[in-house]
Amino acid sequence: MDRLFINNLQFDVVIGVYDFERTQKQRVIVDIEMMVDTREAAASDALDKTIDYDGVVQKIGTLMSANQCLLIEALTEKVADLILTEFDIHWTKVTLKKPGALPGEAYVALCIERGSRN
Repeated sequence: MDRLFINNLQFDVVIGVYDFERTQKQRVIVDIEMMVDTREAAASDALDKTIDYDGVVQKIGTLMSANQCLLIEALTEKVADLILTEFDIHWTKVTLKKPGALPGEAYVALCIERGSRN
């Protein structure tokens, strides 16, 4: 199996437990790793034989726009679930960073790995 990476996706979302976090959007940064077999796509040079990563990014953007999670744990899980259910992916690793979650230049991040729910 091969690994496809989509890194440094940035979205402005409503996320957090404090009142001020519920009234203004905050930046989150998402890195995705997906296990995919690319041999057929490599041999045919055809987009329909691989994962359309633009489609992945668009669906994640739609998810981010529609959700207002309290916790990064919930939002990260939703991203992983979307990848596994909407695309022909059997394993994914999703890292979600929330810059400014702590004083100074610190950020909080969560990295989860999920396999297919079949």
